[in-house]
Amino acid sequence: MGDFIKELNIIDFLGLLLPGSFLLLMVNYTQTHKLTGLEFTAADIIFLIVGGYVVGSLLHDVWELIELAIWKVIVFFDPKVHAVKNAERVQKKARITLKKKARITLKKKASITLKKKARITLKKKANITLKNCVEKYFSIKVGMGKSLPFKWNTNDNVWIREADPLIQTALVEKGNYRKRIVFDGFHVMMRNLFCASILTIVIPLCVGIPVPLYDFLSEYIKNSLAVVIIIAAGLALMAWRSWHYAYLKYKYSYEDFMVLCADKNIKDKPVL
Repeated sequence: MGDFIKELNIIDFLGLLLPGSFLLLMVNYTQTHKLTGLEFTAADIIFLIVGGYVVGSLLHDVWELIELAIWKVIVFFDPKVHAVKNAERVQKKARITLKKKARITLKKKASITLKKKARITLKKKANITLKNCVEKYFSIKVGMGKSLPFKWNTNDNVWIREADPLIQTALVEKGNYRKRIVFDGFHVMMRNLFCASILTIVIPLCVGIPVPLYDFLSEYIKNSLAVVIIIAAGLALMAWRSWHYAYLKYKYSYEDFMVLCADKNIKDKPVL
């Protein structure tokens, strides 16, 4: 058991164990009308860990497919297309700062010819985009196929959908790798908690039994409307935080990739 716990990573714990255990506790509450009904013996703990992991894994697999389908159909909800703009904006600011410092140095030291060449180089670098980096680094063209299911659903950054797997592969254990892993773990946790909460509401309503989350909060808050508002606000917050953590993961990924491309010798780039 100890070896099993040591092997758990942040996504296993945050994204699978917590949502799965939460769902089990809510199911248990419908039977006992107590938050746990458990004495947390060794058997109870093993049940929560193993059962929560299994249930959380099922939640993860199902709702990951649903999430990807939503992102594919509604481009506005896809955090990748928003992360591209922010990553390019951050890198552009960094290049502008570098450009100003280079101009000051050139003004003091360089000849007129060298100044002119340096300015041309800096001007070219200032126009670098993530798409240019992907195409040069992997020697491919992206965004050539039809990525959108509807003509009205347009966005200039949809090409990132086919490029993202390549970027993630190139960034393994590079740049802000640990930070990206943490944000991915929080994203999965919030998404699966949101889905578990939805199930604890929808399923009881469908079978005609009390909603456990509503009953639990009603013990402390007597106003029914206030309980409904709290539950709705909690669900909205979880959905928003899940999207925002996914966005941060992709934003740091694309920033790291642009830095990787700037540091990478073009002659050493992989060819697909």
